[in-house]
Amino acid sequence: ISLTRLITSHLRDEVADLAPAHEVDGDKKRGAMISYGPCQTPTLGFCVDRWDILQNFHKDVLQTLDVTLQLPSGAEISLEWEPPANLLSSG
Repeated sequence: ISLTRLITSHLRDEVADLAPAHEVDGDKKRGAMISYGPCQTPTLGFCVDRWDILQNFHKDVLQTLDVTLQLPSGAEISLEWEPPANLLSSG
């Protein structure tokens, strides 16, 4: 962990323009810490992959309606409905 902290501390000064300093109650504060290490890199990869999946997701309408009616005579009528094709198109 101390090696990761050392690398992170060094990189913070190298990429200071990515996390600029700001003032809080008149005191100048350093920008957000940019962390680098053997766990952060693959975790960022997982997050980016998931973000890409969510951004490329297209919702499909897959509901159908099936109804069975029983008439007073005892006969049954089955009704089935599927959404029209224009409701299923994504885009």
